[in-house]
Amino acid sequence: MRRRVLRGLSEHLDFTHERIREAALSQLLPIQRRLLHREIGAAIEALYAQSQEQHYAALALHYLEGEVWDRALFYLRKAAAQARTRFAYHQAAVFLEQALDALRHLPETRAIIEQAIDVRCDLRMSVNPLADDREMLEHLQTAKALAEGIGDQRRLVRALTYLAREHSDLGTYAKSIEVAQDALAVARALNDRALEVAPTAYLALSYSWHGDARSAYNVIKNSVESIPDGQRPDHHGIIGTAAVFYRTALTRSLGALGAFDDGIIWGREGLRLAEAVGHPYGLASAYVELGTLYLARGAVDEALPFLERGLDLSRSRDLRIYIPSTAATLALAYALVGRAADARGLLAALPKEGFRERPKRSLDSLPLLALGHAYLVLDHPDEAAWFGQRALEIAREFNQQGAEADGLRLFGNLLSRRDPPDLEKAEVSYCQALVLADELGLRPRVAHCHLGLGKLYCRMGKPDQARRHLTTATTMYREMDMRFWLEQADAGIRELD
Repeated sequence: MRRRVLRGLSEHLDFTHERIREAALSQLLPIQRRLLHREIGAAIEALYAQSQEQHYAALALHYLEGEVWDRALFYLRKAAAQARTRFAYHQAAVFLEQALDALRHLPETRAIIEQAIDVRCDLRMSVNPLADDREMLEHLQTAKALAEGIGDQRRLVRALTYLAREHSDLGTYAKSIEVAQDALAVARALNDRALEVAPTAYLALSYSWHGDARSAYNVIKNSVESIPDGQRPDHHGIIGTAAVFYRTALTRSLGALGAFDDGIIWGREGLRLAEAVGHPYGLASAYVELGTLYLARGAVDEALPFLERGLDLSRSRDLRIYIPSTAATLALAYALVGRAADARGLLAALPKEGFRERPKRSLDSLPLLALGHAYLVLDHPDEAAWFGQRALEIAREFNQQGAEADGLRLFGNLLSRRDPPDLEKAEVSYCQALVLADELGLRPRVAHCHLGLGKLYCRMGKPDQARRHLTTATTMYREMDMRFWLEQADAGIRELD
């Protein structure tokens, strides 16, 4: 201590600098280090036998370094579960990757194989909120094969469920739907309703991302009432609670179909449950889905508080899966109500360089479209075109038909506002978007396409066609109570008169 190699720390001694610790460790032979780690692990177990929860991470480290693989695996899983309860998903993922390393050193007994399946599924659950690009497909395919190899049908359902979610995130929706249906078939054969909860949720999610809101709604609507409110978080293999997930899924689907009143009812019920549980993932989802629904309706003032809370929560809890789409949607909302400075502040934090440098990801289509629309409202057509083109490329590459329809409509708006306008190409874009949106039953998008075509035909000097499309738009907007857009359509008709 006089030489400042060690310092007093409460009742303990510690090195004054990490490099001194490293220098001391380097003087020990590997076998000495392993033995010391084993002795320290055993000492912690003995000293804190009644309060080991506080020392899971330390025990995991010492047994890992001491190469006591079975004890390391045990404590790594405990530490990972503990990290997830604190919403420390990155830390949980690190522990689980170390657990996979420990598993490689253990004999392949049935108990070890079961843990090998569970660790891989737990890892998928931990990386999801981080929007992590690490490759999980191979891990989950291994988990599926291991479950099939030992004939464990319940673990097979779990592996298939996460495999379906992984395919959904990768944008392979047909495969995701197929795998989720396989998981449901096995769960139903076991006659275990609890096992059906997660694959049902992820089946609906895949339909939703694909753009098939009707199928997503049909999958969820018959099951939502059977999900109990008072379940524990992260149960059934769903991050947050299934009761919240199901209700936010209904909010998303109903909003896309234009059934806004029903969507608001389910969204507010989901928010109530999310607030009662207090799980940040479910709470962020409830805020974002409600805010997005209100914005789609044109009720921007009502959308803003939900989107602002969702973004604040996502940032404070490092829920990276929500940050880009929420920030982009909020920027669009600010732009629509004339808060240009606030919109630009958010847009500056989401530069296109970030989207250009990373590989295309299926989950990027939503924020890219919102950014494109926001830049167009702010009268930055070049930026709007860049984000719109990128979104359209992703939508087509990953067969996201709803996003493709929205991207085509965005280009219709862009082309019709150019100086000089490219009216013929704008007409083609609007018509293509209209066909897609109509096939999918996405009524708000259909109404927007009619509004765009009505305005376009006014500029092209075709009053009869303009009146027909604007009348259709006003009828649809009135039916869906989309007053913000209804005013624009009515103004178009008055110009014709």
